[in-house]
Amino acid sequence: MSKLGKGGMGEVFRADDLILGQAVALKFLPEYAKSDTNLLTRFYDEVRIARQISHKNVCRVYDIGEIEGQLYLTMEYIDGEDLGSLLRRIGRLPSDKALEFTRKLCAGVAAAHAQGVLHRDLKPANIMIDGVGELRITDFGLAAVAGQVVGSEVRNGTPAYMAPEQLTGREVSVQSDLYALGLVLYEMFTGKQPHHASSVAEMAKIRQESHASSPSTHVHDMEPAVEKAIMHCLEPDPRKRPPSAMALAASLPGGDPLAAALAAGETPSPELVAASGSTDGISPRTAVLTMAAIVTLLIGLSLAIPAFHLVNKVPHELPPEALIVKAREIQHSLGYTDPAGDFDYGLTRDTDFLNYLQSTIKPKDWDAAMASPPSIAAFYYRESALPMISDTSDNFGRNSRSIPAMDRPGMTLMDLDMDARLRYFKAIPPHQEAAGTFTPTNWDALFSAARLDRKTMQPTDPEWAPIVMADERKAWTGTYPSPYNLKVRIEAASYHGKPVFFQVVWPWTKPDKPIVQATRTVLQRLRDNLGIIFNGVILITSLIMARYNWKAGRGDRVGAVRVGICLALMDLASRVLWIRHSPSQGGGRQLVYALQSASALFAMFWLFYLTLEPWVRRLWPRTLISWSRLVGGQIRDAWVGRDLLFGTLIGLLYCGLIETFEYIGVRAGDIAYGDFDASLLLGFGNIAAMLIGHVRDGATNSLVFFLVLFLAKALLKKEWAAGMAFVLILTLGKVPSPPFTLPKVMVVGFWMLLFALIVYTMLRFGAFALMITIFTIDFLTSSYLTTDFGAWYGVSSWFTLAVLLGIATFGANIALGDKPFFSGSQEAS
Repeated sequence: MSKLGKGGMGEVFRADDLILGQAVALKFLPEYAKSDTNLLTRFYDEVRIARQISHKNVCRVYDIGEIEGQLYLTMEYIDGEDLGSLLRRIGRLPSDKALEFTRKLCAGVAAAHAQGVLHRDLKPANIMIDGVGELRITDFGLAAVAGQVVGSEVRNGTPAYMAPEQLTGREVSVQSDLYALGLVLYEMFTGKQPHHASSVAEMAKIRQESHASSPSTHVHDMEPAVEKAIMHCLEPDPRKRPPSAMALAASLPGGDPLAAALAAGETPSPELVAASGSTDGISPRTAVLTMAAIVTLLIGLSLAIPAFHLVNKVPHELPPEALIVKAREIQHSLGYTDPAGDFDYGLTRDTDFLNYLQSTIKPKDWDAAMASPPSIAAFYYRESALPMISDTSDNFGRNSRSIPAMDRPGMTLMDLDMDARLRYFKAIPPHQEAAGTFTPTNWDALFSAARLDRKTMQPTDPEWAPIVMADERKAWTGTYPSPYNLKVRIEAASYHGKPVFFQVVWPWTKPDKPIVQATRTVLQRLRDNLGIIFNGVILITSLIMARYNWKAGRGDRVGAVRVGICLALMDLASRVLWIRHSPSQGGGRQLVYALQSASALFAMFWLFYLTLEPWVRRLWPRTLISWSRLVGGQIRDAWVGRDLLFGTLIGLLYCGLIETFEYIGVRAGDIAYGDFDASLLLGFGNIAAMLIGHVRDGATNSLVFFLVLFLAKALLKKEWAAGMAFVLILTLGKVPSPPFTLPKVMVVGFWMLLFALIVYTMLRFGAFALMITIFTIDFLTSSYLTTDFGAWYGVSSWFTLAVLLGIATFGANIALGDKPFFSGSQEAS
């Protein structure tokens, strides 16, 4: 019908679709393009790339065709004029209209970037305004997929609207488009261009070495927030520009794109959620006060926990290396002198001793009981002629006192008290019996290793089966030398004159009883399998919801993959650090188990993320702001730092409340044992595995907590009602155990307070802060804290304190944004 314009990529005409009765725009390539492979490729790319973007502020491209040897594309016809023409006609836009257009430009550019598309030629001439004032971004002739523009292609575009790095041919990126957008905004609000140069080289030098003049020098009533947003885009350094177009939109005055999306009934994109919220960071005063509270809590917990946790009363004078030497000396004294093909060791605890202690010894005597043998803690040592590699995936692939099973000839196992006294010994005799006579068994060697006087013991009939091949058995009864004179039984056995079994049977020792499978009713079997049924329902529901979110285009597929890969790698790393490595078949099998576990975790949380995250993003998006920024790669974002800082503080406060409650319980007659992870004391590999495992568990547990709270909110609608339901559900699961001397109402109130703190963290700070809170709680409570940093086990304390203080310090540093840590610390937070 008419010619609309002409450019480097051809001519554009207005046409009528005679079948549909609608106006369209046709873009024809020039005649010489038929023989130009590069132009033809670019023409096809324009259609291919532009069709990926569907947004009301982006001109839609329909199709590509050919007529009489001429290529053309069909696209949306916009009845209006381009922004460049409008600005030449009226000078500059009114501030309210310019602000409206700015939001629409940000939305259109964000839609392109969400598909990985860079426009590369943003300028007023490529922005159309239709007859009703709607805005469209047009001309994707130079558009390209991010990361695929190299070489001389970087410089393609309009020099007057290029970023400095694009002018010099270094790179083109999202930030390059945002620089061009900043130039367009500058022109919209002021009617002028920020830079003037007579050549491309001069323009590149100006943009690299100097900042643009402030828009307020041209328009005196310019809003400071708008000016700041424009100047933010025009930073010479790409790293200092806004991270995204939506972040730019969020920084505009009155700009809350998240609220606008929710009001329109839309599910905000992950990029929109990440762009919401403040980016200014916390005040220096808040950072200083929070760090002071964290340091105070760390010092208080480091002093309080060793003071009344019973496990800290147990002497740990000998390090594992010394106990290994003692164990080998005992083994040699018993006649086992062959060199070991493999050995393993670790720490265990006797939980039955705790119940005995609480029921028979007065609380005032507990400290003395812990300070002398027998101990709650014990050291085990194992040897084998062959590599000891677990053939199952149990216990995260780690060896333990019972994994792998004691079923190979030549295997030995012993338990030592923490002062190297023998408490238990077992050996598997060889399959092939040696011929000849055997010397009598040296029972005194066993008593010497246990530091017991055989003369004070009374012989008696054996009652405990050794569970190994034996041809001679003995037993004694007597008193174990301790402050409270324990009555004990000694059981021992030998085979061909060599001890194969020894056990100190304490008053609290219980024999292993066979499991008798009683007849179960239908209701009992249903209750037994309730967990399996629940997990099955969750899996089926997740599959259905994930498929729905996938088809609706609401699932954050990139985020799901990143979260799944991150959790899988952490799981794999922790298991690889745990397992024993050997070229044997068992060692290879453990690596396979580790890969299987990581793959299963990836699949589970990829599915879980696609199921849950879109619904939370739709109904509860503000809880995902810092999480979305982190998943999007904004590791040094101010809100990410804020949640690192406050997540650590809340976790330490939670631990402080637990220790306060335990102290009250101790005063009332309850035991505060201190359930730390003993593997922390067995080398850096175990420490690293435990740390990585807690990061993984912090992420997975926080997602599960969020699922529970989100489902409660979806059912009850109100946040306060959902929070109450969450607190009650978790409190009901905690109160029945362990038994407390304190009144039940106090116990219930305590757990409700703790879970209310968790709810507050979720509602006030969101998913990422909850993850850090859970990590802090798990990491601190599994650590062995002591005030004796010079002891061999002091590494657990200083490592724990260093990690938590490091996380908080890093968080405080980036939470400040651009503000210095100590400058302006007197500001109000």
